[in-house]
Amino acid sequence: MVMTMNEIKERVKPVAEKHNVPVVYVFGSYARNEAKETSDIDFAVDITGQSEEAYWNLYGDFFEELKEAVAHDIDLVELETLVETQDKPERRELLATILKEGVKVFER
Repeated sequence: MVMTMNEIKERVKPVAEKHNVPVVYVFGSYARNEAKETSDIDFAVDITGQSEEAYWNLYGDFFEELKEAVAHDIDLVELETLVETQDKPERRELLATILKEGVKVFER
């Protein structure tokens, strides 16, 4: 089932609040309204200034709980890491895509 952006927002909110994630964006096919039933959901988060523990939690518990909440396969990227590694063309392209088409689905 293809979720609406409102459904995604509703499901992201409690997980982001629980893990103190300040901002969550959706990008990719869901942001462009091109998602199909087989599409994953691409998420980008901004945890700038948070602890190293918060970073590792992002790719552990937060990732798993977010995946369960939306009941879809997901991809997750952290914006600060993309900014810091934008000397690599593929990272720069991904960052540009997120900035261009990203839809904010949660902000604390």
